[in-house]
Amino acid sequence: MTDELLRLNAAAELIGVAPKTIKKYCRCELLRCVKLPSGHWRVWKSSLDEIRLVQTDPNRKHPLSTST
Repeated sequence: MTDELLRLNAAAELIGVAPKTIKKYCRCELLRCVKLPSGHWRVWKSSLDEIRLVQTDPNRKHPLSTST
């Protein structure tokens, strides 16, 4: 099985957030991303799984949450 690189818009659509949120997750290293020489970002599709788990499980801590 091969992993796929997605544009920010496609990644955002898959998990239901804005593309700016995906970029924020990339900068915070919450998603596996690649910044291309052109300055554009690409997100590994498999790295979206953890974010999806947070969205579907109310007991799971959000990765950007500062509360303990």
